Amino acid sequence: MPTNPFSRHLLLWTGVGLALAAAAVAFNWLTPTTAGADPSDPVQVSLGRAVYSENCASCHGVRLEGQPNWRIRRPDGKLPAPPHDETGHTWHHRDQQLFEMTKSGVAALIPGYESDMPAYQGVLSDEEIWAVLAFIKSTWRQSIRQRQERRSQGLKLMTKDNALARMQDAKAGSTASLSFTQFWSSIMRKFVTFLVASGLAMGTALAHQQGKKLHLADAPPDQQVGAITYCDGVYRVTTKEGSPVEYREFDLRFKTDGGPDGPTPGTPVVTKAGMRGDRGFVIFSAPGEISPFIKTKC
Repeated sequence: MPTNPFSRHLLLWTGVGLALAAAAVAFNWLTPTTAGADPSDPVQVSLGRAVYSENCASCHGVRLEGQPNWRIRRPDGKLPAPPHDETGHTWHHRDQQLFEMTKSGVAALIPGYESDMPAYQGVLSDEEIWAVLAFIKSTWRQSIRQRQERRSQGLKLMTKDNALARMQDAKAGSTASLSFTQFWSSIMRKFVTFLVASGLAMGTALAHQQGKKLHLADAPPDQQVGAITYCDGVYRVTTKEGSPVEYREFDLRFKTDGGPDGPTPGTPVVTKAGMRGDRGFVIFSAPGEISPFIKTKC
């Protein structure tokens, strides 16, 4: 097992992240959302335009243009409201993600994420949220809509109806098929196995972490950040070891820790997150370090 306290801390949060991701996957599988955003439906788009104007335009802009300098974090560490037109990253996300962000807040998908955008659960109905998304999508070019639709379809939830349809298709093609009960039993067995493995990893990490503090100043060179550049929606983080890693802007979060366990001033620390390590956190010693450290370079 790792002996470095920094590595043990990463192992702990990796285990927590895996468990949360597994729970989210199970929730989505077992409680699929059948509604949707249809930019070709004039009634839904009209409702969405009205709801957007009343609830969203003050921050995201009447023309969906977002707030100025929306890619640069403010002194409080939060990002300005991004645009929802084609210049933003809204179309990079699948419909279900956009719906959950609007209804439950960004922190519901990314625990700990700080944003000025409130959760609209209890303020807007599900119908109104889907209508707003339909209105936003209706303003995009057809090519952008198609790209976003492919993202949504590629991660489409497996509902009972389409699961049975697939099994019927397989049977018609003389392919062995499972009953619906067997199908879900197979999925849940895999899910439980995954949770057990995640729990074991978390338990081991907690046992090693007990009674020991993490000091970000002790992070190894491959996690000490030497430079951060930004270009066309992508951050490039280069460590002092010289290893560059690229993150989409939505997948990289900036945090601060000015306490005794925080990083050395001027030397932020990067940690990887997500099941595939495709997300990350960069931790600075103070908010004032963030903006000067990030350079726009294409």
